[in-house]
Amino acid sequence: MECVMEIGYFGRKEAVEAMIEGGVIGRLVERRSSEVARLAVQLEVGEGLRQREKRALKQLILERVRQACVSHAECATIVAEVLWGSSP
Repeated sequence: MECVMEIGYFGRKEAVEAMIEGGVIGRLVERRSSEVARLAVQLEVGEGLRQREKRALKQLILERVRQACVSHAECATIVAEVLWGSSP
């Protein structure tokens, strides 16, 4: 898990895209929705991506979340956490 977060923070666009295309979002959704939000935050504050790339990858994450969720309620919760941060 820590490796995924490190790649999210420091990784170049190609590395992050490969990780997402490899199914990491589905696995994170299965584990806990807060992990998806944590990855999105790592991308947002990370050093490896340009602002334009960050926005595009966030969109890709949201698409993958919608595909991986089993219910609309779960999807809405995760999407809200990704977009606005998780609640305490």
